[in-house]
Amino acid sequence: MWALFLFKYGDNNLPMTTLKTKRAECFVCGTHNRYSEVASTSTYGYPDLDTRPQRPSRYNLKYEVHRCRSCGYCSEDLSKGDSRTKELVNSQAYQAIVDNEEIPIFAASYLALSYEKEQKNDFLDSAWDVIKAAWLCDDRPDHDVAKQCREKAISLIAKATAIGQHRVKFVYLTEMVTVDLMRRTSQFELAINLLEELKLKVEDKNHKQIIEYQLYLISNKDTDSHSYGNAFKNYRVVGV
Repeated sequence: MWALFLFKYGDNNLPMTTLKTKRAECFVCGTHNRYSEVASTSTYGYPDLDTRPQRPSRYNLKYEVHRCRSCGYCSEDLSKGDSRTKELVNSQAYQAIVDNEEIPIFAASYLALSYEKEQKNDFLDSAWDVIKAAWLCDDRPDHDVAKQCREKAISLIAKATAIGQHRVKFVYLTEMVTVDLMRRTSQFELAINLLEELKLKVEDKNHKQIIEYQLYLISNKDTDSHSYGNAFKNYRVVGV
């Protein structure tokens, strides 16, 4: 049974995000849960350099991963799992994540989901869940935990790269995001090294613009969030 309702963010010039209510039986413990999912949304403006979208979809993260109210299982769909799911959810390590009150609750749900994927060697998807946890910590704001999440994401991306896991939809997406993760965590030298490698590979003008913009930010020890719009509109690279 689906129930539809509308949720409109504060800016009247933005379209509505439509939510739907879902009921699901937890795969792990059988508890019946009710939660909201996004039925439709949109985004306006350039995403951040780590790909986080702008409003209104920017604030939909809490509707994309759900937590069982009984056992703490976190998933995009609480009714689904595999042969290892119950074991992992009931482990001390998993429960320590969902019970950690020092982490924003929705961020902890993403970290729990990430932990399950990491244990199954799905390192790249695990990294993206940690990145989303960092975004939620940014919103609180909880900069220390956000930094820890980004550092964890860098480690997971390295593991993914070592075994050949990569996203192919956008060329050099993983590398570009890794650079931003490094910059946001003040790992400037590592970020510069990766950017120098990318400069030898990329041919696309927009990619070059982003590389030069990241180098500019690093030269100023800038660890704040910036968008592609900043790279394309507000910053111009001579000769590119």
